Amino acid sequence: MHRTLVAGSRPLALAIGNFDGVHLGHQAILAATVVAAQKNNLMPAAMSFEPLPREFFARLRNDAGLAPARLMSVTEKLAAFFSAGIERAFIPRFDAAFAAQSPGQFIDALTRMNVRWLIVGDDFRFGAKRSGDVANLREAGISHGFQVETMNDIIANQVRVSSTEVREALARGDVDSARHMLGAPYKIVGRVVHGKRLGRTLGFPTANISLGASARRRKPALGGVYAVKCRLVTRGLEGVAGKS
Repeated sequence: MHRTLVAGSRPLALAIGNFDGVHLGHQAILAATVVAAQKNNLMPAAMSFEPLPREFFARLRNDAGLAPARLMSVTEKLAAFFSAGIERAFIPRFDAAFAAQSPGQFIDALTRMNVRWLIVGDDFRFGAKRSGDVANLREAGISHGFQVETMNDIIANQVRVSSTEVREALARGDVDSARHMLGAPYKIVGRVVHGKRLGRTLGFPTANISLGASARRRKPALGGVYAVKCRLVTRGLEGVAGKS
């Protein structure tokens, strides 16, 4: 993972987005990137941001309500990237300096990275005050030598797949809809920690999961009782033991 936009030894096919949840729409973008890389002898790469732009502006304005809860951590996102065939990941720090870039400065960074093929969502905006759009990218691509593609909406159960829709499905406890949009059951990753040990007094010991720094940004499914599958990673072991 690269925290800065650096050039590598091979030109890139690059996907850019928040990629929160890596739902079916994101998966389609990543798959298109891998295919383009194979066809054009490029390295498949993806770029996201940390913090996510809306989180940065929420903190700047001291208004947590401006930033939606996250569906996954950066570590989970990177794992999803590499599972999709992405070979290089860029997660630049989204700070005041990054937010203040002009569209031209961001395009210059893509040029320095040796991007030759680029894909974004059709509503992608970039640069200070979201002043750059896909039309600007296409125009820059002609002069800087990179191809720009966009991805059409992905529909699942007559709903446009988006991170917002996944969050709303989880918030109302509709895990089936979330699963259809994610392409797999929703999952969380965290460390098992001690709780109040009340479950064992009822004959049902529970595992308390700490989500760490991402806890305040993640919206869990609606409270209730769910059937789950767990995978326990034990320190000192190379493998992973699955437990249902």
